[in-house]
Amino acid sequence: MRRRLLIALLGIATLAIAAFAIPLALTERARISHGADGDLQKDAQRIAGLIPADFATRKTGLRLPAPDPDLTAAVYDDQARLVGGSGPMLADALVRDALDGMGGFANTGGYRVRAEPVVEGEFIVGAVRVAEPLKEIDDKLRHRWFVLAAQAVGVLVIAGIAALAGARRLARPITQLHDASVRLGNGDFTVHVPHSGVAELDQSGDALNAAAARLGKLLDRERAFSADVSHQLRTPITGLRATLESEQIAPRPDPRVVLQEALAEVDRLEATVGQLLALTRDVPADRQRLPIGEILDLLRHRSVSCLANDGRALRVVTPAAGPLEVVVHASRSAVEQILEVLVANARQHGKGDITVRAVESAGQGLAITVHDDGPGVIGDPAAIFERRVGSADSHGIGLALASTLAHAEGGHLGLDAPGPGPTFRLTLPPHHGPS
Repeated sequence: MRRRLLIALLGIATLAIAAFAIPLALTERARISHGADGDLQKDAQRIAGLIPADFATRKTGLRLPAPDPDLTAAVYDDQARLVGGSGPMLADALVRDALDGMGGFANTGGYRVRAEPVVEGEFIVGAVRVAEPLKEIDDKLRHRWFVLAAQAVGVLVIAGIAALAGARRLARPITQLHDASVRLGNGDFTVHVPHSGVAELDQSGDALNAAAARLGKLLDRERAFSADVSHQLRTPITGLRATLESEQIAPRPDPRVVLQEALAEVDRLEATVGQLLALTRDVPADRQRLPIGEILDLLRHRSVSCLANDGRALRVVTPAAGPLEVVVHASRSAVEQILEVLVANARQHGKGDITVRAVESAGQGLAITVHDDGPGVIGDPAAIFERRVGSADSHGIGLALASTLAHAEGGHLGLDAPGPGPTFRLTLPPHHGPS
């Protein structure tokens, strides 16, 4: 990735330099050529202006003003004969044109030549021919092109350094984005793409981070649901097994009785799955005024057969003064699952009878306690409400689920007494709106 970016950036820089340098080189060529012609013309005019009028009849010969060391000059009379200086003995076409009053330029014999007429009054009395080696002009042009090439190379080196830094800056976040995508595809939902300062890449990284968080949360919910269902189905499955085993040991005359009891347990299984699915996805649809007495009677009915096989009983205690008057609005399915967890926990880990007590507290709502005569909690009491999904025997799931459901309903699940004789307390706040 970095190599491709570097090549691309260097290619762009090279094209930009070429697009600028080539026209500049052509412009410099034209400028140097035009400058050389201008200088050559000025030299020819200067020499022509210094030629005396009687130059053609002088017997001592004609001495020309000293031209530039790189120039050669020659003077011709009006008959196109060489009178002085260095030039061809026979006047060329350029000199003849000058004698006709037309100065001009020409390249001949490796020289750049300029001819100028020598004027006396209104008459052309001769011509001056000035020549400069083309090599001198070419040397000037090559020197200028060398300077331009050196500047282009310098600019390209700077562009290369900048391209390398840019390629590194762009390649790093792109590589991080690619690696994060691969990890996400492999099931790692903890990926996080840091900000790079490139707005477009940061937006893509934020979208990938959000997708990973959503997928991770969804997967956690599904895992929690699977663990909760496997844990919560143990109690109704145990009840169904107890019903069938009891019927197998002591069959009753009417088989429809056991079928109805078995179907009731199957309905309980189905309801448990539906309730847990809704609760795990935070969409309970049964938040209403809780019929506490009905819920406790149903809890006692569901637990009687399982506890009877262990020689234990479930006692439900409510205020002696009459029915509960505290109005509590919560999800019935959530409260039922919490109480199921507490009773199942007491049955599995406790001893003796289980007592479920409902107590109303003025201004503080309703409290339901679950007590047994077992040895209690060993270790940190707060740790029993932490989810431990990896436990092979499903420990650490039920109480964590019950605590989560209690908090979701605005209540609290805690341990009043760790033991011996542990007591768990579910507190639900009162409802202050219309009942």
